[in-house]
Formats: sequence, structure tokens, C-alpha cells
Amino acid sequence: MSELQTKNQFIKVRVTSAEKNYILQNAEALEMNVSDYMRYVCLQYTVRKTKSQSRRLRLLANIANNLNQIARQVNTHKANINKLRLLLCLMQIEEEILSMGRCI
Repeated sequence: MSELQTKNQFIKVRVTSAEKNYILQNAEALEMNVSDYMRYVCLQYTVRKTKSQSRRLRLLANIANNLNQIARQVNTHKANINKLRLLLCLMQIEEEILSMGRCI
């Protein structure tokens, strides 16, 4: 489906209370709304990023930005670089990356 197409059609489906609960719980577990969950299950669509995926991508972008700033400082001030401070920054970034792995 094209990104520009408007979603203006509805499909009504009768389900049991247990089926409805199952759908709602699975959608919530995947951090999706019911519409995205149904598209994902029924149509094998790639859905929008979940909240946790967005949070991890933001964190990864911040880490990449920090690495870029460190590289710029190292390349600009090669002779005057404080190696201990650089090591501490890199260790902090390493800890951030490890914490990302724990939240996956």
C-alpha cells in the first residue's frame, strides 16, 4: 500500500470476548495499536516503530552524535587531547550501548 493512500475503509469482524482479549493483549505486547496489529498479522505489513524501538533509535542517534563529537575533537586537537578524559567518555558510551542491549 502506498504511503499516500488514505485509510478510509472499515472492516467489521465479530469475535468472542476471549478472541478480543487475545487480540488486544497481543497488540499491547507488541506496543501496537489494534489497527497496526491487524495489518501486521493479516497482511504481513511492516508497521510503524514501537515506542521502545523509537526510544532505542533516539538513544543510538545520541551515541552516534557523541562519538562524532569526540572524533572531531581528537582530529582537531591531536596534540592537546586529554587521553584520560577521552577514555572516560568512551567508557560512558560503552555503558550506554550495553544498557541498550539490556532493554531489548
